[in-house]
Amino acid sequence: MKRHVWLLGALLSASLVTGCSKSLLLMGRDGTIAHGTATTAGMGSGPLEVTLKGETYKGRWVHGNVGVGFISGTAGAPFSATAITSGGGSPGSALLQSESGKTLRCYFTYGGMSGMGICEDAEGMQYDLQIS
Repeated sequence: MKRHVWLLGALLSASLVTGCSKSLLLMGRDGTIAHGTATTAGMGSGPLEVTLKGETYKGRWVHGNVGVGFISGTAGAPFSATAITSGGGSPGSALLQSESGKTLRCYFTYGGMSGMGICEDAEGMQYDLQIS
């Protein structure tokens, strides 16, 4: 009798397991550099912190897990399998605020081990965002 094996899972890497963190690098259009850290508090969300122009911004990030894959196989001689995955990354956003009330909003795409996006502060300054 043939045995079918099904595996359904998200395309997020093991690095997004509870408690792991990612480094954030922001570069403003004026050359300003900022660094931060995003931590996973569960699948698809968590706290983050960015230090920008001497001020610390804290907030939360979320992203939608839209990439799903599955593998189907038949145990027999010879073994045959089919794998179908959807890639490209998941969209997300982050909302941060400093103690003085300044805000920073980020929109990004995250795909497994890294991501990229754009952030904007309350004054309209934009920053390129890299997640690694």
